[in-house]
Amino acid sequence: MSYFEIKKQEIWLFVKAQPGSQQNSISGIRNDELLIRLKAQPEKGKANDELIKFLSKTLGLTRAEIRLVRGDTARHKTMALPLEALDKIKAIGENP
Repeated sequence: MSYFEIKKQEIWLFVKAQPGSQQNSISGIRNDELLIRLKAQPEKGKANDELIKFLSKTLGLTRAEIRLVRGDTARHKTMALPLEALDKIKAIGENP
């Protein structure tokens, strides 16, 4: 298994979010998940919003193109992205 999968004409990106960090950053791949550190705290959806904003900026997508599939209140999340982001997702895995 990988940190992403093509499913239903989308990329499903598997993320482990670490809220409460000093800065937003990608810290590598661990256990088939992309580890993303977030400044936001895990309260009232702030970390989820920050994650979508960070992925949008990092991948050059609009926020509307990214959706949370599962893991709303968990650290382990599945994000759906358009297929056009595939090359950028692969590049992140090669150079986190």
